[in-house]
Amino acid sequence: SVRLLFSFYQQHQQQAGEFMYRKLVAFSAALILSSCASAPPPKQWVRANTTPYQRSNDLEKCKYQVLMNRVPQNQVQQLVIHCMQAKGYRWR
Repeated sequence: SVRLLFSFYQQHQQQAGEFMYRKLVAFSAALILSSCASAPPPKQWVRANTTPYQRSNDLEKCKYQVLMNRVPQNQVQQLVIHCMQAKGYRWR
C-alpha cells in the first residue's frame, strides 16, 4: 500500500517535471523569437543638413525660451513642438 502510494507519487512528480520542462522550453523559444524582431528606430527631430549637436542645441534653446515665459505646465510640450517646427524641424 505504501509502495503503491510512493510509486504513484514518483510517477506524478515525473509527469509534473516533464510538463514544467516543456513549458520552460516553449517560453524560452518564444522569448528568443520575440527578441529577434527589430524595433523601429526611436523618433527624433530631423532637419536636412543638421548635425546632432545643432539639433540638440536648437531643442534646448526652444525649451529654455518656453520655460522662461512661465507658461502653464500643460502647454510646455506643445510650445516646444511649435518652436522646433518654426526652426524647420520635423518629428520622425
